[in-house]
Amino acid sequence: MQTYLPITRGPIFRNYLSLWGKYFFDQFRGKNTFLNFGKNLRPVKRLVTDRPLTVWFPTTFFLDRGLAWQTTIARAMEIRGHRIVFSHFDITFPRRNGLYFDLQDRGFIMPYYRLYTNALLSGFRFNHKPFSHFGNGKKFQQYRSYLEKFSLTECKTFVYHQLQLGMYVQNPLIHYFRCSQTTSGPEILDAWKDFLAIGMVMVDTFERAFYEIKPSILFILNGSFLDSRLQLEIAKRLGIRVITFEAGFMLNTLMLGINEPIINFPMKKYLPIQYRTHRLTPSQDEQLNIYLQNRSKGEKNIFNYWKAPIFDDKKIRAEIGLSSTEKPDILFTNLLWDSALLDCDIAFTNQIEWIRETIAWYAKHLDRKLLIRIHPAEINPHNLSTTERIEVSLREYYPILPSNVIVIPPSSKISSYPLTALANLSIVYSSTAGIEAAMMGKPVIVAGKTHYRGQGFTHDITNRTQYYKLLSQPVLPTVAEELVAAARKYSFFFFFGYNIPFPLVLEHVSNFREPSVEYNFTDEQQLLPGKQAELDFIIDVLLSRRDYSDRLRLML
Repeated sequence: MQTYLPITRGPIFRNYLSLWGKYFFDQFRGKNTFLNFGKNLRPVKRLVTDRPLTVWFPTTFFLDRGLAWQTTIARAMEIRGHRIVFSHFDITFPRRNGLYFDLQDRGFIMPYYRLYTNALLSGFRFNHKPFSHFGNGKKFQQYRSYLEKFSLTECKTFVYHQLQLGMYVQNPLIHYFRCSQTTSGPEILDAWKDFLAIGMVMVDTFERAFYEIKPSILFILNGSFLDSRLQLEIAKRLGIRVITFEAGFMLNTLMLGINEPIINFPMKKYLPIQYRTHRLTPSQDEQLNIYLQNRSKGEKNIFNYWKAPIFDDKKIRAEIGLSSTEKPDILFTNLLWDSALLDCDIAFTNQIEWIRETIAWYAKHLDRKLLIRIHPAEINPHNLSTTERIEVSLREYYPILPSNVIVIPPSSKISSYPLTALANLSIVYSSTAGIEAAMMGKPVIVAGKTHYRGQGFTHDITNRTQYYKLLSQPVLPTVAEELVAAARKYSFFFFFGYNIPFPLVLEHVSNFREPSVEYNFTDEQQLLPGKQAELDFIIDVLLSRRDYSDRLRLML
């Protein structure tokens, strides 16, 4: 009878001292460090605009790349005659961290973030107003006492200043506990109330900041984390334009959202009408082929999970116990606490229920074999290792798996690409593995919300009856040649159109860690209009002159 493949558990290691070492080393090593970059940037004469706008850059996290992107774009906007304001969140709370909610802060993180951000911004000489200028955490205990007797239902539906605060705190909750189950237990309910109280203080502070700064535009990270989501919703209520940004799928690229969280990857709404009949040109085909080849090896991606992934078909079949002729079905998981899974459910309550129900179906169909590939991000990077493992959740439900189901743990170095190639059918919830399988001409069933639903190259389920029927009859949704062409076209527009190259900031990937970054310019002349097309496009999006439809139209 089939059992689980062995799992290797990586340690969770957070070295707070290494962060402080990084700060002191960067700050005092000399003029060529990241933190001192702005001090040594050769200036250029500011341009004059007849309509100067106030552009607000609330910073979040201490990701170097986020700060580098914001400061570069802010300086370019300043050169064009606009007013720039930076703010970082420096208000502290007992027990929970208001910003780094996935860390149980012991007093190290916020001081580090404050010093690090101040050092970088002071070098650029930006107008910098930290959020402590507009509020403080004194009302936290008052708000926390008010929430003390709230039930879980009352927490989840809590509204403050017409903002769905109960909904917005789900993101910090799943990050704090690094799990998807935030609906039971006294510790979870206690955290709900803490984050609601933190959110109430944030709302008070942000509303005062909006009133005093009076921004015309916001440029914020992601838009789905607690601080940025509240800033986004308050701005929308006030009629203020918000551009959200996030790291692209390729190194040295950005993705933008306009008045919505970037996590939705809303490219579809910007696809021009001509996209429907467009066929990739030979050069576009070749460009996509090169990228997909690099992507399959983990090259030019933000994370490279394994130094030496396994691609050999014989080795893979030997490791997981497949004969040379077997063609199993494969199910790809998402990280359980991934923000992309929020509001992602359609036919199933959550991803775990979907996997369990899928195993139950295969247990009744022993003529079919199922591989379950658990995402390697469950253990890599080690500093983001999850506390809720899919494999552990399945063990509780299935102490012994059905004989035709094999779970490939996150520790396995088997590459997902040869697994997809040898499979008969790919099943995903929200994973980009669905696009990759469709480009190989495989039938793909999508069980959750994802940005590529409705593009014609996947089966997009809306109910369980439909799901089980598709499992029984795993056919292609269209002619194989048309399916592959549609998937490749969408992929090309997504990876090379929706992801915007940003060569002014370079990311250097390292295994299992956030990329290190460096500024890739030395003179403000390089930020002038007409010098860098992608920078001009981003600024035009900020100023409502262009949107993604203009960029994607150029690819036709």
